[in-house]
Amino acid sequence: MSNNSKATRAESPGATRAYHGNPAIKADFIARMDAHEAADEVVQGLGYDNGKGCAIGCMFNNYDHAQFPKLIGGPEQLAHLIDAIHESLPLALAKKWPGRVLRAIREGSDLTHICDRASLARMDRLLALPWATRSEPCVAQVRDAIQGVKAAIRLRIESAARSAASVAWSAVSAARSAARSAASVAWSAVSAARSAAESAASVARSAERSAASAERSAASAAWSAESAAWSAASAASAASAASAARSAVSAASAASAASAARSAVSAASEQEASALIALLEAA
Repeated sequence: MSNNSKATRAESPGATRAYHGNPAIKADFIARMDAHEAADEVVQGLGYDNGKGCAIGCMFNNYDHAQFPKLIGGPEQLAHLIDAIHESLPLALAKKWPGRVLRAIREGSDLTHICDRASLARMDRLLALPWATRSEPCVAQVRDAIQGVKAAIRLRIESAARSAASVAWSAVSAARSAARSAASVAWSAVSAARSAAESAASVARSAERSAASAERSAASAAWSAESAAWSAASAASAASAASAARSAVSAASAASAASAARSAVSAASEQEASALIALLEAA
């Protein structure tokens, strides 16, 4: 796939700490983005080509979302979210968006559930819109569906935390057991001690494989949920824009309706951007 393609990629599991805990890495990325911004090279609708590109393209000098977990440290789905917001913002704000993101991410922070938390904030904003107070049965069904999605996201966050703790405790317990076994037989023969050590290593490898499998499953589920949530938010924004457009047409002209729709989409994107920056700063 060429660098100037805007097609997306599958998520790679295995997020690490932001900027790998290294302030120098953060400083390098910010310096690169400042240079792109100063040269007016941050654009929309282009991955990366001849020095110009979108948020992700200019971030890595290459339009490749898979570089995010490798170079910055965090889930690849966060790179897709950053990209989607960049393409939806008004151009003047879009040019400054990637620099805002890079500055908001704190080195060493855990970004594993940032997208889940962004989805929860998005659902709260949807429920705060005027349509959510209407009494029609169909509206109640939509409210219930959104609450169901929120509950599922919270459960996934909690389950991931419990799974990680369980895997860690199993590994500690296995290591302690292996250590006790090794200590109890060490007096009898060197060969027995070696056997116990090999057993401990096998248990540790098994625990590591279990943890890796759980992380891959959680990452895949998170990306699927984030895609669904983003689609739902986009649909809701489109519905709000369509409603505004119908009102504008009845009051004035089709041109006014189109302007109202664009304003609604821009406002929703700016809310999404502000919410993500707040989450990144707090992570």
